Amino acid sequence: MKRLLFLALSFSILLSGCMSTLNIRALKPSDVMLPENVQKIAVVNRFIPGSKSNQTLNIIEGIATGEGIFTDREGAENAVNGLLQQLKQSPRYEVVQPAAELKGNGLGVFPPLLPAEEVRAICDKVGAQALATLEAFDSDNIYHDEIENRKSTTKEGVAIVTIIHHAKLDTRVTIGFRIYDAKTNSLYDEFKGEQRMGWDKEGPTVEAARALLPPNRQAIKDVGFIAGTQYAIRIAPSWINIARQYYPKGNDDMKNAAIRMRAGKWDAAAEIYKLLTVANDKKIAGKAAYNMAVIAEAQGKLDIALDWATKSASEFKNKKAARYIDILRYRKAEQERVDRQMKDKK
Repeated sequence: MKRLLFLALSFSILLSGCMSTLNIRALKPSDVMLPENVQKIAVVNRFIPGSKSNQTLNIIEGIATGEGIFTDREGAENAVNGLLQQLKQSPRYEVVQPAAELKGNGLGVFPPLLPAEEVRAICDKVGAQALATLEAFDSDNIYHDEIENRKSTTKEGVAIVTIIHHAKLDTRVTIGFRIYDAKTNSLYDEFKGEQRMGWDKEGPTVEAARALLPPNRQAIKDVGFIAGTQYAIRIAPSWINIARQYYPKGNDDMKNAAIRMRAGKWDAAAEIYKLLTVANDKKIAGKAAYNMAVIAEAQGKLDIALDWATKSASEFKNKKAARYIDILRYRKAEQERVDRQMKDKK
């Protein structure tokens, strides 16, 4: 519910007229909080089928669906790459990919848990406290064609109808990850989910439109990579960009301060806005106080941001500031979660 509130409030501010958009970098807390002692995570692909029967099933499925032989294997490898790349961007963990080959079942369902001694051996070799494995992967490419009668008018005012063919591709990837405790072999997390991506291309014929869609293999690799990055965001605090609105106009001083904001010169912009918060023009003062809140948030000073937003809302009756207060309260709660997750980072 809090996330829905945050999105709704953000969307309402984005719709506000006479405001400009600014991106702020923020550390988003993970959904899963691993224990404090976990400082290094080993990442291994366990999707490769270990039995000949499962290898045969993989080949048959690739031929039957038209996706190609070993397409899921390539998609799984790209999912691991996505997980690795995203984890490396997080300030919380060290991440390493050991030269270990783990056999699974090559299917979209979890195989039995890894033996404790195997998990321990892999982690001890690289000094990791946890082992993250990709253990399930399955994909589907679904095509759909549509015809659109697109109406237009010539320069002479003659109405014409052009037949446009749409080729749509919906790629779905089912993916399963586990994270093992190196010491006890218990699971910190077991996650199975679906990642989807769609493409819609148009052309004068069905064939022309379909030719613009990505090949089956590439589509699965792309969606697999995204699935891997999303799992990394689930287990590790991650940097994201969040959009914030600010007032770029009002008077010449507001315009000059806004130029400094866009350049990331927060202190220089704040010097101007702070003076404007005591201006006789209460509307200008309210906008300046609002922008002071945005600057404070961009600098990670959330309590100060809340103070300025409250001032803008209560003293100057700025309705947008009243909505911004709720967003800042959510940000503060999220930051407290991040602080707990990062407090024992060595």
